[in-house]
Amino acid sequence: MRFPLQMSPTELAGLSELFAHAVGDAGRPLKQAALVGRRLEEQFIADGWPAGKRYGKELELARRLGVGHRIVRETARVLEARGTARMCRGPGGGLHLTEPPPARLRDVLAGFSRLVGVTGEQVRTAVAVIDRVSLDLAAGQRLGEEIARAGTVLRPGLDHGGYPAVRFFQESLSWLSTCRDSGGSPGTSAVRGQRDAEAPGRAPPGTGARPQRQAREVRYDGVHRTRAGQIFHDLITAVEPGRWTDGLMLGSEFDLCERFAADRAVLRQAIRILEVSELAESLPGRGRGLVARTPGQASLSRMICCHFAASRLGSEDIFPVFRSFSIELARSAAAEAALTDVLALKRLLSRMRSQKGLHPVGPQDLMTIDERQFGLVRNPLLELFARSLKAYSSWLVPASFPEAEAALDAFVDSTAAVADAIADRDPNAAAAAQLAKFDRMTAVCSARIAAAAPL
Repeated sequence: MRFPLQMSPTELAGLSELFAHAVGDAGRPLKQAALVGRRLEEQFIADGWPAGKRYGKELELARRLGVGHRIVRETARVLEARGTARMCRGPGGGLHLTEPPPARLRDVLAGFSRLVGVTGEQVRTAVAVIDRVSLDLAAGQRLGEEIARAGTVLRPGLDHGGYPAVRFFQESLSWLSTCRDSGGSPGTSAVRGQRDAEAPGRAPPGTGARPQRQAREVRYDGVHRTRAGQIFHDLITAVEPGRWTDGLMLGSEFDLCERFAADRAVLRQAIRILEVSELAESLPGRGRGLVARTPGQASLSRMICCHFAASRLGSEDIFPVFRSFSIELARSAAAEAALTDVLALKRLLSRMRSQKGLHPVGPQDLMTIDERQFGLVRNPLLELFARSLKAYSSWLVPASFPEAEAALDAFVDSTAAVADAIADRDPNAAAAAQLAKFDRMTAVCSARIAAAAPL
């Protein structure tokens, strides 16, 4: 673990931009509270996720961030819904950093899967890929142990009991399988014994919400049980799976306030949670209002990166997993990718070659290529896991990314070899080409990445 990062504000801003490209939400317009929430979560990661640290009271945050009190309150509700921070009251109160509860993240993943229509077959395919990754890493660890017994010192910090990122993926997929097998609705699970002590505060007066301190079983749908969180939950579960698509009108602000008996401030907090979750957007103007949008992966990918940071995962935990995962993803794509998608990737590579020297090529361009390659599997879960591993890696070695011009030829050529093998429907050749790509790019990058790569 190489956090906290000792970086200037300018360097941190550059890393933030790279991270945004990796998760896939660079340049996406967001309301101010959502932008502030994103900025704070990135600061938490850069600081090494010191759980329990107080980042300031409302007034302090407003002054430091250059925003109003209302924006700070909306931001706090967004972070509380994501499980990354909590606004506490009292003399020692303020915004405190928390460790994202695994149950919260699993429920959000289940809700995402429900809304995008993940199939049982896609869950089973993801399970098979992660199982192969686990077996591959276990074999590599056994080899490392044999080398160690022969007198070679293994790299410090390597977890020989397994990789936390792999365990997280396995547990998440097991949770999704359980939801489907039990006939339950993902995103509406119950956690026994959860108490109101975890809620950041009482429901606002007049909202009709009552504390449930004696409840033996409560829903834990990826949000704190605040009034804003309840509205968020009720909105997304009122729509049948598969119908939450771009353009679905959810209602005007006035209509929604009446429907939920909530004041405008509370409703706007719920709307910000929806916007940050990439589930809706507010359209200004008469006759318009809150409109659903097809869920993207960026918000959930950011949550997974926060979980990795809170778990103190370092390069020795992530790079071996990313390497093995990318190889198995290429193998899976060779069996399942549509030829039209492969041809689209090849056209992108050709265009990238032709533009070299004419337009500046940045790391974001290389990430776009990887995103297209990951998308060949047409499996939202595998794409999400790949995106999250790639994005978190950008925090671990920010200064080691090579000059784009120096890396472009190697990156494009090696990706083209992977695409050719996938087009030929040769899983073993695709896996070998991806291994060559990963190792070639490791060699191009700085010695820090090379040192973190698996044996």
